[in-house]
Amino acid sequence: MIRVLVVADSAIARASLAEVVANDARLDLAGIATLADAASRIAEVRPDVLLMQHARAPTNDGLQHVPSVTLADEPQAGLAAEASSHEIVAAVVAAAAGLAVRQPPSQVRPTLQALPSETLTRRERAVLERLALGAANREIAAQLHISEHTVKFHVASILAKLGASNRAEAISRGIRLGLLML
Repeated sequence: MIRVLVVADSAIARASLAEVVANDARLDLAGIATLADAASRIAEVRPDVLLMQHARAPTNDGLQHVPSVTLADEPQAGLAAEASSHEIVAAVVAAAAGLAVRQPPSQVRPTLQALPSETLTRRERAVLERLALGAANREIAAQLHISEHTVKFHVASILAKLGASNRAEAISRGIRLGLLML
């Protein structure tokens, strides 16, 4: 699990972001803090990622040593403040994997509109994870105790739901959407 410290000056923002974290099985809410208290809370709870919302840049050096996702009014400063919960979770997962997270300049989110994290079944996610490990259909079938025909069906469904034309593209999109850990 990814331990997340939510940092925001607004109590409403802290509660909203904490709810987003608490509602995803991949994330663990390590704590909540104001920007002023963030450095001491980091030392106390040792989070994997900071999830922050603020209009001004943090000045405390303690915040720079932890990967972070910043929700900001200006997209070039981080993820857009109006990002969906799915985009926030994907950004946190990406940050935990060491990737930088920024809102696309065009503000267009074509790969997130279908919300594949909601539409992929648990079995499809399991198949996607094994695809990312390079497993062939036969191996996936054996590992999941299903037929190769069923694996082919799941792969086709994954490709369609992610808007991918091949396995590599599905894996790439899965990573970008936070469906796969690096």
